[in-house]
Amino acid sequence: MSNLALRDPSEVRTPINDVRFASDGGGSHLTPQSLGDIVRFAEVMSRADIAIPKHLRGNAGACLAVTMQAMKWEMDPFSVAQKSYKVGDQMAYEAQLIAAVINTRAGLKRRPQIEYEGQDGDRRCRVTFEALDGSVHVYESPRFSAITTKNSPLWKSDPDQQLGYYSIRAGARRHFPEVILGVYDRDELEGVRDVTPAQPERSSFATRIAKPQESVGPREGFDHGFIDGELGADTMDTSQVPEGDDSRSADPAEEETGPAFDDDTKARLADYARGMLAIVIQEADAGLIKDRLLKSHTRWKGDLAQLSPEAVAVAQQVFKTAQAISKGETDVASAVTHFAYEIGVEEGLIQPEVAG
Repeated sequence: MSNLALRDPSEVRTPINDVRFASDGGGSHLTPQSLGDIVRFAEVMSRADIAIPKHLRGNAGACLAVTMQAMKWEMDPFSVAQKSYKVGDQMAYEAQLIAAVINTRAGLKRRPQIEYEGQDGDRRCRVTFEALDGSVHVYESPRFSAITTKNSPLWKSDPDQQLGYYSIRAGARRHFPEVILGVYDRDELEGVRDVTPAQPERSSFATRIAKPQESVGPREGFDHGFIDGELGADTMDTSQVPEGDDSRSADPAEEETGPAFDDDTKARLADYARGMLAIVIQEADAGLIKDRLLKSHTRWKGDLAQLSPEAVAVAQQVFKTAQAISKGETDVASAVTHFAYEIGVEEGLIQPEVAG
């Protein structure tokens, strides 16, 4: 067995002098020379009793995870541990800690600038991030009433603070995802549900385009056939993308494109689609594309969980279509046109930027 294997703290006790520290003008800090040093520290940490939360006591593996996360952020492992929670079978962190990490690790010129507008349920937060490379990124939160998961008591006692934390985190996930990759706060994890919805009732438009159509040969452009057949999609079959006025009924009632999404939902779906399609055009390796798509989708789960089943169904189509584009089954341009129509936004809001 490897000498790096985590040991039961009750069986083997690591002497504190086996854990390496260094001193400077600001005090002492960990200076691990190998993974073994970190493992030994985690074993000591797991015996810290009241100095760590209950879910970490006696759990050297969880302490190891917290310690490695703290070292990545250049923070004190015990401080990070005190801001951690157990949510189900996953580790969550306080929104305050995540905001602190973004402030110090996202490569910003200054702290994110926060502005509020609106009152009560219409309250929104706008956060501006100024990066060291000179770029400026702005995130605007959904309306306060549209945020469904509010587990912290501060959502009631200090709603602006929590809305600010929410917006900083969501903005970082969009613009600096690598900083908090795999890190979630309690609201995100407790708000996550299965994003596979029951088959939504089809609109008259969806019913019409789902009817079998005769074809004399392969058709170029967007085609959902491969999604239903090869990927097993549990979404509506849209084998034809509307092209021109001839594909639509003259009856105004038949102009319906599907569920009428509100502005917040449209914005989230458009951002999700643009991000997924951007991954496809930025990467050439199919394996890397698949990995990045899965990681990006995982980061979006918290946001997707707040959407309606109809909106989630569209997000599923986007995800599977991005996978299919990477296999050469369809193309980005056709997907942009299709999903702009499905979501109800201009194509420019979905068109991914091509790195120069």
